[in-house]
Amino acid sequence: MLNEYSLSINDHSIINPFSINSQLIDISKKISYIGKTKLHKALILFDSLDNYLEYDYRFSGYNDSAIGTFNFKKGVCLDMAILYTTMARLMDISSYVVDVNVDFQGKKVNHACSLITIVNGLSRYYLVDIAYHQFNVKHKVYKIKPDRYWINMVLNNRK
Repeated sequence: MLNEYSLSINDHSIINPFSINSQLIDISKKISYIGKTKLHKALILFDSLDNYLEYDYRFSGYNDSAIGTFNFKKGVCLDMAILYTTMARLMDISSYVVDVNVDFQGKKVNHACSLITIVNGLSRYYLVDIAYHQFNVKHKVYKIKPDRYWINMVLNNRK
C-alpha cells in the first residue's frame, strides 16, 4: 500500500466507512491481476462497480462502510465514492472522496465522487463518478476532503 495510507484492524464496534474485508481485498487483487496499468485497473474497477451498484436514495445513512455498500449493492453517491476510493487504494491507486458543489452540467449539487491520481511521467487526475455513470467526468466545482471529514459525516448521518 502507498505510504499515504494507514491500516487499522478493528472489531465491528468501530465504524469507519473506509473499512475493508477479505472479500473486497480478493476482488481488488483479481482486478489488479487483470489490469495492465493503474489507469486500466481504475477503469475495470469503475465498470465493475457501475454495473454492480444501484443508486437508491433510501439507503442514505444506512451504509456504514464500503463493506456495507458492497454487500447491499445499493447506496447513494457518497457510499459509491467511498467504496470506489477504498478499492482503488487497495490496488495502489491514489484516491480521495471529493465534495462536488457544481456538476459537469453547471448545476449546483450536494454530491460526492472519487478522485484518482495516475502518475505516468506527469500526474493526471480523474474524477470517477459511479452515481453519474461517468469516468473522468468534468465536474466544475469540487474539493478534496480528508477521510476524517467523510467519517464524521457518515457517523452523524447514521439511521
